[in-house]
Amino acid sequence: MGQCCSANAAANTPISRLGPVLNPVEVSTVLSAAGVTANCQFKDSSYVTINLEDFVRFANIACNFGTKYKLEGNDCDDFAFIFLGRAREYYARAQSTSGVLFGYLDGDIRRKENDPTRGHAVCWFIDENKQLHIYDPMWNEIYPFEKFMTAWSVVV
Repeated sequence: MGQCCSANAAANTPISRLGPVLNPVEVSTVLSAAGVTANCQFKDSSYVTINLEDFVRFANIACNFGTKYKLEGNDCDDFAFIFLGRAREYYARAQSTSGVLFGYLDGDIRRKENDPTRGHAVCWFIDENKQLHIYDPMWNEIYPFEKFMTAWSVVV
């Protein structure tokens, strides 16, 4: 824990491919199918999906610049917002006229159903196969949105 985004990662990591473009209705359908019931705040009219292999390569580089966890001062929401900015910077280089399907989500995000209920902030994305993934920049981990999780706020 305690690593986040490298300012050089966006400039030095190639984007090999992007997936299909989805409109907000299609994005909402993917989110609903995964169990996300919170309304999503859309900022663009179309979104390009993310190649999972490219994202993993980027995340492994971008989460390595030494930001440390500090209760309230630099905790999960800060990590999520910092990584969201770096990911947007990275994907802005792509040859696409759509926004990127990478956003912010907070809620009761637990790894196991029996874990204590807790608020947590993470990032999320939809891959080229229209699968929703949670990305936790505090731990550099990707995992599915589970049915026992509850999203309070979803922004793309």
